[in-house]
Amino acid sequence: MLKSSLKLKNNYKDKMIFMGQFVMALILMTYSIVNFAEESNGTQDIGEFSSQSIEFNRASAVLSPAHKRAIEGMLLVDDETKNKELTLAVWSDYPLPSQGKELGSDQRTLARMRMVAIKKFVESTSFKGKVRVFNMAEQSNSLAKMFNSTLRDLQSRIAYEKHGDDLHKQKMDVFKVEGKPRKAVLVLANKQTSL
Repeated sequence: MLKSSLKLKNNYKDKMIFMGQFVMALILMTYSIVNFAEESNGTQDIGEFSSQSIEFNRASAVLSPAHKRAIEGMLLVDDETKNKELTLAVWSDYPLPSQGKELGSDQRTLARMRMVAIKKFVESTSFKGKVRVFNMAEQSNSLAKMFNSTLRDLQSRIAYEKHGDDLHKQKMDVFKVEGKPRKAVLVLANKQTSL
């Protein structure tokens, strides 16, 4: 009798684990389908903001003509750019180190050079809004701290922001999903909804 009740408990546990995995797979599949449907030449327009990610060649900070076209295409979505804010997060060739560790100065410099190249290009366009930059090779910025936060810490930080929680979560999702070594992620939003 005892063996059969243990077997039933294990079957129930296995079924619950399977159901949890199945639900997560459905959520991820739905998220992927929605993202694929929203993408247009690498640019995502998510209602109140749009995003663009570009990938650099290893050890390079040079913007290719394709990078420039992609950035310019995102910035030209709206004529009213003075009321917009562009948030730019730039990675080196290596991932953001964990809390208490740092990348070498060469990697921090590489990310800084990529950041400067993008910012100078943006300034050469007709974009008149504010530009905020984050070097994701350094731990000292607020976006990097959010990357190294637990889900609970991240939710509490977002909850205390003065802007809408859902919009901030969506924007952080863009940085978390798109952001990785050799990449730059740009998010364009109205000033009152910026990170």
